[in-house]
Amino acid sequence: MQRHTIAQRMEKLEQRGTALEELPGRMDRLESQFVQLRSEMHDGFSAIQEEVRAGDEVTRQTLHKEIQVAKEETVALLRAEIGASGAEIVTALGLQIEKAMRQSRVLYEDLKADIRLLRDGR
Repeated sequence: MQRHTIAQRMEKLEQRGTALEELPGRMDRLESQFVQLRSEMHDGFSAIQEEVRAGDEVTRQTLHKEIQVAKEETVALLRAEIGASGAEIVTALGLQIEKAMRQSRVLYEDLKADIRLLRDGR
C-alpha cells in the first residue's frame, strides 16, 4: 500500500471540506425541487379530480336522460296496451249487452204471448 504525503492528505481533506461546505446548498436546492415537485403533483391530482367529477356529472346527466326516455316510452306503451285492452273489454261488454237485450226481448215477447193465451183462455 502506497503511503501518501502529508501534502496529498491535506489536499484530499481540503477537497472533502469543500464538498462538505457545498452540501447545505445542494440540500437546499434539492428541498426546493421536492417542494416544486410536490406542488406540481398536487396541481396535477387536483386537475384529474376535476376531470373525474366533470365526467361523473356528464355520466349522471346522460343516464338521467336515458332513464327519462325509457320511462316515457314505457308509459306510452302501457297506455297503448291499456287502451287496446279497454277497447276489447268495451267491445266484449257491448256484445254481452246486445245478447242480453235480445234475450230480454224474446222473453218479453214470450210473456206477452203467454198473457194473451191466458186472457183468451178465460
